Amino acid sequence: MSIFRYIAAGSLGFAFGGVIGSVLAITATHFMSKANAPRNKNNFSRQEVIYHTGLISLAAALAKRGDGKVTREEVDKFKKLFRVKTSDTKVVKAIWDAAVESNHKYEEYAAQIYSVCRGNKQLCEQVIYVLFEIAAADSDVSSGEIKFIKRVAQILHIDDETFARIKNSQSHFNSESPYKVLGVKKSDSTDHIKKVYRKLAKKYHPDSIASKNIKDEAIIKTAKDRFRKISSAYGEIMKMRVEK
Repeated sequence: MSIFRYIAAGSLGFAFGGVIGSVLAITATHFMSKANAPRNKNNFSRQEVIYHTGLISLAAALAKRGDGKVTREEVDKFKKLFRVKTSDTKVVKAIWDAAVESNHKYEEYAAQIYSVCRGNKQLCEQVIYVLFEIAAADSDVSSGEIKFIKRVAQILHIDDETFARIKNSQSHFNSESPYKVLGVKKSDSTDHIKKVYRKLAKKYHPDSIASKNIKDEAIIKTAKDRFRKISSAYGEIMKMRVEK
């Protein structure tokens, strides 16, 4: 059973509290009663449920409030990022719709995500990465969407340097500058750049993800993509400096 099917269980809802618990409760009414709720055979944690539901809710709020409309590209991008199976589409759509139709402030979703992920910077950064991907899905990232994502980053205690690096890792924002991808300046010394690269490579290396017992395929894939971009950017910088 996938986490999305478990999220649809009627045994959840307000048991999780806060705005995310509210979204879960509304979602569950579309599927089954408590009596028919599936057992948590996969041992999905409270953190996983709140994180996934909160991220869907944030993505929906961004798609709606960032530029005032929700596009198919934005919805499809989320489904692709999280490898949503056909059998789970209805559940994800129900959560998405519940968030879009609610009066909850997006800051509340972000705050509840942080309450369960504050000890895992990688999960917090993943939220920002996904939101930028959603915003860029229709090839037009508005100032409102950037402001939205920036505010979420602040709630998740992500510093400006990390925010800029995640933003610049998106092809929409950078002119393929490897320096921006690493979050360094062209004037920085080679030693400094190597130090930054090693820190980032260690953070996003597949072995590092595995050691944290992260099972979510979407998070693993995103980390691998970021590791690839970081390694590629570093290689390009070193090549340019050798050729000089």
